[in-house]
Amino acid sequence: PRSQAGLLLSLVVAGFAQGLTTPLVYELAAELLYPVKEGMSAGILVLLLNASCALLIVGNDLLPPDAMNEIMTATAAACFIAVGLGVREEYRRPV
Repeated sequence: PRSQAGLLLSLVVAGFAQGLTTPLVYELAAELLYPVKEGMSAGILVLLLNASCALLIVGNDLLPPDAMNEIMTATAAACFIAVGLGVREEYRRPV
């Protein structure tokens, strides 16, 4: 963004989108790991998020600043592709 208002708007939209999608991601993790309890799937998800954030923090000092944008874009694209191609609908809960 070229102005502070544009930056503020971008941050508000990004925060709103993250707040909307976070419960969906936790629910998807619980469904994908069904026989495992929901707390365990949430714990695994938090562990993966913290590990990836730690790698980005370490990489922030080692890589040029422009590389972080490319890494985040590639990571988001890889997640969308993995969910889109790798998740198949299958109801495994008892009826």
